[in-house]
This record gives sequence, C-alpha cells and structure tokens, in this order.
Amino acid sequence: MIQAHTDERTIPALLRDRLAAALADLESDGQASGVHVNLSDAPDEALACLAAGEAMLVRVLREDCASRDTALDLLTADALVTRAFERAADSPASLPGLAEEAMRRIARLGETVD
Repeated sequence: MIQAHTDERTIPALLRDRLAAALADLESDGQASGVHVNLSDAPDEALACLAAGEAMLVRVLREDCASRDTALDLLTADALVTRAFERAADSPASLPGLAEEAMRRIARLGETVD
C-alpha cells in the first residue's frame, strides 16, 4: 500500500485524510480524484505521489479553482508533489528524472483541462 508517510510530522487531520484518500484512489483502481491515471506510470512511491498530485490538480482546474472550496484540494496537490520529491530525495540520482517528468506532466495539464 502506498502511504503518505505523514506519521513523522504534524499534518492537520483534514489534509492527512485527503492525502490518504488521494493515494488510496490511485492505488485501488487507477483513478485519483476522478481522473484516470495509468499505474504503470507510477512504479514507485515518488511517481505515485506525482500522479496523484497531477490528478488532484486536474480536478481543481476543471472545477471552480478560484473558490474557497477547492483550497484543500489545491493544498493536497501541492503536498503530494512535495512528497514525491521528498521520496525521490532518498535516491538523489532519481531527482533529475522526476523533475523532468513533473515538468512534462505540468506542461500537459492545459491540454487535459481544455
């Protein structure tokens, strides 16, 4: 099971629950926040967190992203991408590849939302 590894720090319960739900959605059926994610793109925890963060951000962009109701989802997307880089830092050689993959995914978001 992919975990958000939130035990080692203090994270508000609401955010911790949202992180866990986003990762569980991704793991359970390849869906994260209603956006299809190919799990073959997420072979390790860093890429899984990146994929879940991407899916959460797509959801935010498809909805009224200027509303206060999406603030927690935006914070969750940020936390997931941050966690992806934290996990990748455990193996520093993987950071350049993850950074390139993150930039590719972010660049494609405009196409996904339109």
